Amino acid sequence: MTELDEIKKMLNNHEDRISRLESKKDVKKTTKSQPPIDDAIESLNDLIDNSYFDSPRRYKDILKQLKTNATFSKDGKYKTALAELVKNKKLERRQVEHQWEYKKK
Repeated sequence: MTELDEIKKMLNNHEDRISRLESKKDVKKTTKSQPPIDDAIESLNDLIDNSYFDSPRRYKDILKQLKTNATFSKDGKYKTALAELVKNKKLERRQVEHQWEYKKK
């Protein structure tokens, strides 16, 4: 094998290695993407429908209730979901003693 053939072989191996690394990088990007908040909103809507938010509730109490209902997801975006429900006027939010409380509108 000539030197030129060896260099071509090394370059091909290097290109293969780079493409494998890039494909692994793409897989990591897709697995780290933000989980959708739809599940969190659905869980919170269930609480709204079951009159849980008829009285003001603090965030930590909401999380406790979700855990007891077995609808709590570690990946859930509950703060974002609560903000979305406030934006859509299903809940209202007010600050009491430096903590936010959420109540059905």
